[in-house]
Amino acid sequence: MHRLVIILVTVLTLQSSAFSQNWRRYSLSGTHAFIESPAKFRRVRYYEGEHGIGDNWTTKAEARGGIVYVAQESDPLARDYAILVIDVPKRKRPLSKDTLEYLKWWIGGDDDSEPTSTTEIEVNGVKAREYLYEHDIALDRYTRGRILDAGKRVYILIFKSTTAEDLKSVSAARFLNSIRLRNR
Repeated sequence: MHRLVIILVTVLTLQSSAFSQNWRRYSLSGTHAFIESPAKFRRVRYYEGEHGIGDNWTTKAEARGGIVYVAQESDPLARDYAILVIDVPKRKRPLSKDTLEYLKWWIGGDDDSEPTSTTEIEVNGVKAREYLYEHDIALDRYTRGRILDAGKRVYILIFKSTTAEDLKSVSAARFLNSIRLRNR
């Protein structure tokens, strides 16, 4: 019995250390932020929760002075980790609550899609709002995201998975909590 407990503890320790070794901290060009992910980020022209990456679509984020990065993981589940950074012109600051609320479509995909829950939070000293879409916004697509209003920039973090349960996973929490802003 004691051997079984020791073996189980050893296996769990090895799994958790392997989990933490896969994650890296990234400083993505133009974002003024550090963020963690288990996969390498790549810059794309477009991303939103429902459709994912779309290099041939209208580049709405870039048209607004935005930058989009996505990291994708296929094991143990198909997951996307995305960060959108949109510059806010001085004349439009501070953004209204309605404007920030409108930006949730980047997370949920459709203007008509309503989140399962919305929570006001603070992330590393920045006011934010978290949106959880536990109903599938498209076939096997569930999202959880945060919109951070940092004054000069709005940061939209999106975690997308193939299961609703994964939205509350350690990986989702780690990604969403990992952002550190520089030069605010």
